[in-house]
Amino acid sequence: MKRLKILNLIKLILLACLLVSCGGGYDLPPLRPTGEVSGKILDGALKNTKLSVFSLSAGEKSEKLGEVVPDAEGNYSLSIRAKSQVILIEISGGSYVEQSSAREVPLKEGEVLRAVAFYTSGKPLSLMITPATHIVTG
Repeated sequence: MKRLKILNLIKLILLACLLVSCGGGYDLPPLRPTGEVSGKILDGALKNTKLSVFSLSAGEKSEKLGEVVPDAEGNYSLSIRAKSQVILIEISGGSYVEQSSAREVPLKEGEVLRAVAFYTSGKPLSLMITPATHIVTG
């Protein structure tokens, strides 16, 4: 009985050594390079908005790649690490000042401004987001 336990222990040790020694030879793929997505929102003075970048797959937004709050002039810049693909940029939330009445108007849930572009992994992408890009995205 003791001899059987010792043999099982020796087999277990040999198996562990074999598994450890087989671990070499496979390298992990390199980390994707980081790319800068930047630009300007041109739809009047939007305040406290949120800009999100998503993967676009089969016409539907999927994985969120990044998020940033643009400055008071509508400039934005964020770093993303993703494969080369079509991306969707979406601005939501916040408010704008109506020019005719100088009244601040909050954006409602679901009111967004969008743009699409092809992002090349690790390369900078500069993109203006306007009502025209929103129409094209549709």
